[in-house]
Amino acid sequence: MGQQWGKDLKDGTVPQGRLVVLIQVQMLNIPRHSQKAFRPGFLTGYGAGGEPVLAQIIKQAKEGNAPRPMINPSADGQKLGTPK
Repeated sequence: MGQQWGKDLKDGTVPQGRLVVLIQVQMLNIPRHSQKAFRPGFLTGYGAGGEPVLAQIIKQAKEGNAPRPMINPSADGQKLGTPK
């Protein structure tokens, strides 16, 4: 499943950011067994040094999917649009 991605990334025909987005959008939301199937294919396609590359990509994808903290635009706790 990930073999072509690994090969293309190693060859430089696909930017790393594209794979990060793919993992954010698809891989983090599919069953665990499908996620596990991607890893050996990617490592085979990438070859030597693929493990740290894939780990970094997965880390970036997870950080991009992390819930963002809510920012309270009102410093005094009032709702927006209400007079002080």
